[in-house]
Amino acid sequence: MKKLLLCLGLVGLSQISLAQVALTENFEGTTFPPAGWTTIDNNPTRNWFRLSAETSTTEPISGNASAAVGYDVANSSDESLISPSFSLVGYTTAYLNFTAVTSYEWMVENPNGDITVSVSTNNGVSWTPVWNEDSEEPWEGYDPLVKRIDISNIAAGQGNVKIKFNYSGQDADLAMIDDVSVTACAPISGLALDALTAGGPTFSWEGSASGYTIEYGPVGFTPGTGQTVTSTTASYEFTTLTAGQPYSFYFRSDCGPLSSSGWDGPYTVGVPITAPTAVPYSYGFESYNLGTAGWTSTAGTTGGRWGTYAGPAELLYEGATFSGVVGTSAATNAWLYSRGLSLVGGTDITISYWIRKADLGTGVSGNNSMTVTIGTDRTPAAQATTIATHNNVTETAYTEKTYTYTVPASGIYYLAFHATTGAQTSVTAGGLLLDAISIAGQTSGTEENLAAALAVYPNPANNVINVSNAENILVNGIQIVDLNGRTVKSVKYDGVTEAQVNISDLANGMYLMTVSSDKGSMTKKIVKN
Repeated sequence: MKKLLLCLGLVGLSQISLAQVALTENFEGTTFPPAGWTTIDNNPTRNWFRLSAETSTTEPISGNASAAVGYDVANSSDESLISPSFSLVGYTTAYLNFTAVTSYEWMVENPNGDITVSVSTNNGVSWTPVWNEDSEEPWEGYDPLVKRIDISNIAAGQGNVKIKFNYSGQDADLAMIDDVSVTACAPISGLALDALTAGGPTFSWEGSASGYTIEYGPVGFTPGTGQTVTSTTASYEFTTLTAGQPYSFYFRSDCGPLSSSGWDGPYTVGVPITAPTAVPYSYGFESYNLGTAGWTSTAGTTGGRWGTYAGPAELLYEGATFSGVVGTSAATNAWLYSRGLSLVGGTDITISYWIRKADLGTGVSGNNSMTVTIGTDRTPAAQATTIATHNNVTETAYTEKTYTYTVPASGIYYLAFHATTGAQTSVTAGGLLLDAISIAGQTSGTEENLAAALAVYPNPANNVINVSNAENILVNGIQIVDLNGRTVKSVKYDGVTEAQVNISDLANGMYLMTVSSDKGSMTKKIVKN
């Protein structure tokens, strides 16, 4: 089933906080029904239950769990999930908000079942229906139905209000309910990511409020501690966020000084890097997503596509993430393009990366092939120079590949990894894995001489790395960057012939170390054990 609101890198978890909210329930607690909620069970076995990501192959609507009820081919169902009683005294407006997931085919086209939502204002003695899935326009598969229902005429100002979700029918389909709330002001719905630039995202949404507030901050920030912006329209463009960083966003509708919805979120977006980088440069796929680091991927009409994967552990090289492309029953034609590289004509750069194959079928994987190219644009036509060709990769452990490229003219270049894996079967299915890409600095005769004159040891190292020489070269600084291009250590020296840098606080892995001196600079790969 489809995850609630996933588009163009926008990942959302609907979670309405307590602000002008009379009722809220997201079914995340392990007790079912939740405290104060009740069920009326008529089917022998298929009653309302807590569907969790830990115990079910069906994905909840949001978070880790949803309320759900399964279908029964042989027996009829008339199952009710009823909220606790709550008060809307003092409310002049009231909105019932929830998300439902079920099948259009088996509930509407073949009308074997119904989900009916009703409201009671006399503690459940009588009920007023306010929604049924038959009233919806046709939807695809199990698309979530996000509902914001105005129940002001029925329930505003009333005490002893209850909400009932009733599932009825026979041989219908699974139904799920989640993110239930009753608010004085309707929350937003239909959130969309309209654009994404190095300055941040542009959002639009559906809503009827007079204004909206957005709170945002780094991923995982505590609501109430972030920055806020407001809008009088159902859209907002961010222009000053930091490229290369992911942010979380919460949205609230404001209907008046004393009337607002709860906070809806978090929705997470990675702000992409669009500016090119100088070398040395390294990347280990540890960013929020490819775009956040300035990388892109495209796929052909058939076959697999490059993506990033967090495990399993036996497929990791270093860090927590790697990139890979998994073959399919059709030939793959997938491109992975690097961030723009600002290169100087006439100089040499050293390109290295680690690759392997993964056997994912019942037998030995084959046809995992890749070509590495470089060019002046992120298009196949512009990738004019082939760096390396790896036909039918056989290594089942990560293997380093290193190549030298002479830059023909100064400009912006893009490194590309072109997966050309052939068609695979359930026996020969496999993947091509890639990690720890590094591009050493623009080498020249001076840098090569400097690299030969400076001794860097021990390498690999556990605690400290020494730099020394016998030619009175004066070291002025050492900078260490990780495989995502982040500077993790920078030390200044006052023209010394011997220098020492402590790396005991760095995580294990590979880094690029640049030594600056009175004779120029040189870059060397180092490994922290």
